[in-house]
Amino acid sequence: MGGIFGLISSTRPVAPIIRAGLERLVHRGIDGTGIVTLDNNEFIVRKDAVRVDQLMDKSSIDDMPGYIGLGHVRSATHGRPVYENTHPFIDCTGNLALVMDGVISNYYELRKELEDTHSFSSRTDAELIVHLIENELNAGKDMIGALQSLQSISGYYTISLINRTEKKIYALSMGNPLIIAINDTEKFISSEEQALPMDQLQLYSLSTGQIAVLGMDELQFVNASNLSKVELKPHKAIITNTELNKGSFRHFMLKEIYDIPESLARAVNALQEEYLNDAWLLISKAHNIMLLGSGTSYHSALIGKYYLSTLARLHSESVPAGEFLYEEINDVEPGTLIIAISQSGESADIIRSIRAAKRRGAVILGIVNRLGSTLMRESNVYLPIGAGPEIAVPATKSFTASLAVLLQMAAMSREELDWARSELKKASEIISTQLNDNVDKIKNIAKDVAGFSDMYVISGGPIGLPLAMEAALKFKEAAQIHSESMSFREFKHGPMTLISGKFPVLAIMPGGEVDEDMGPVLSEVWHRGGYVITISQSNKVRGTSDHLILVKQNVNKLLIPIIYSPVIQLIAYRLGVARDIDVDNPRNLAKVVTA
Repeated sequence: MGGIFGLISSTRPVAPIIRAGLERLVHRGIDGTGIVTLDNNEFIVRKDAVRVDQLMDKSSIDDMPGYIGLGHVRSATHGRPVYENTHPFIDCTGNLALVMDGVISNYYELRKELEDTHSFSSRTDAELIVHLIENELNAGKDMIGALQSLQSISGYYTISLINRTEKKIYALSMGNPLIIAINDTEKFISSEEQALPMDQLQLYSLSTGQIAVLGMDELQFVNASNLSKVELKPHKAIITNTELNKGSFRHFMLKEIYDIPESLARAVNALQEEYLNDAWLLISKAHNIMLLGSGTSYHSALIGKYYLSTLARLHSESVPAGEFLYEEINDVEPGTLIIAISQSGESADIIRSIRAAKRRGAVILGIVNRLGSTLMRESNVYLPIGAGPEIAVPATKSFTASLAVLLQMAAMSREELDWARSELKKASEIISTQLNDNVDKIKNIAKDVAGFSDMYVISGGPIGLPLAMEAALKFKEAAQIHSESMSFREFKHGPMTLISGKFPVLAIMPGGEVDEDMGPVLSEVWHRGGYVITISQSNKVRGTSDHLILVKQNVNKLLIPIIYSPVIQLIAYRLGVARDIDVDNPRNLAKVVTA
């Protein structure tokens, strides 16, 4: 997996621009960085198994000559994060330089076929592809014909490469999309819009099964199946430079947490009634509803299931997207509605799942933050999350905004929609107050817990348990603390044995009967030596909590995950900072999982 950025310029050397683009793609991979430029008919390569800001001092990158180039940030899948496995890769003839995002499923079989006739320098699947293209060129095919032959490869990937003799950039999407952007003097290629310079660019989205050819005086798009020309419709950039800056915040994660109140307002404003009417029509016609998501989006799906049950009185299933094809796909038939949730709209598990479901007659309702994404384009109807760009790898504002969209989606009547939007407005105000009122308390919690490598998160009920799962994920991602979530009722069936010596436990009390039943468990944890952090609307547990984060307002239980999660995210952030973790780009993780 990784991120791709490159360009052809008629006016300036490209290496400084590629470096800047890769810096805006660092959330896609920190296991390696590479840049290749073409100058005087020779490839110049700088690469290493480091982050882009560590590759070498900026001047040595910026001094690379060449008006055509590609760059790559890597998140290791095939092959360890070492120099040899860092992109780009050059073919045996020295004519092709290639970078890739994605994964090749039948890598080992294909490599065995090529090892006797090609020299491999790495253990990556990307290098395999450059040699496959080399073979096709040696057999007499042109570049487009060689790329067409790659469709037989099993995998989910996108490649971009420079042909030295032609002085062109080629790209092929076989799952992961690419953005092509042009102005009067330059042509760009990027994994994400946000990596592009925001100056009067025309953008094109390269979809699965399409080839792009970028020359100094050439831009064409080709269908990889039949080699026919494709006319892609240009569009303007959606993202602004202001949205991509940290401003006065130390980290993007902190900025994005404090952006939650505003992002909730955007989640309401972006969800126009025509979108909702289309979604409600799909929901009302469905006889089988499944919500899919990965990671944080799966936790949104679990809560969305409860929203549908409570507000729309509809039964549905929530399934991790990565598990869907093993079992639940067998229940998909015409009349099935798949509600697919994804911040990026590019998660490989989500895309594979919706495509398989569509082949069996399902319709797709996408809930997505990134407009123009694959999920948006392949959905029958989509609902925009409207959170704006989210740069930090740990999801924050996209989680609360997706819940806001799911809440409105489940309302399904004018009266309930008005109620939901009124409650979301109140939630924005409560969240702002909670974040400001608990700054010092959360810093103290982080100071006390930072030395621990494990913790528990407990809650209960259809709202509390998914929120506990999301909290545990945030502590893993942002603080690199092994955190286990569970129902408080399961706590005495084994986990209680670890409680001693101020072992940290976060207790999420969602209200009602769950709170009444949780009280005695918290008391036992505290008396047995646990360090108890409680988030609650009630003062009753103050005596058995080391820290109580009190939500003073009377909050409807459906809004609990939206109102509680920013404080939980801030605890995870402060823990990460106290533990000297790169909270924006945690090790071994990428913002977009494309394999």
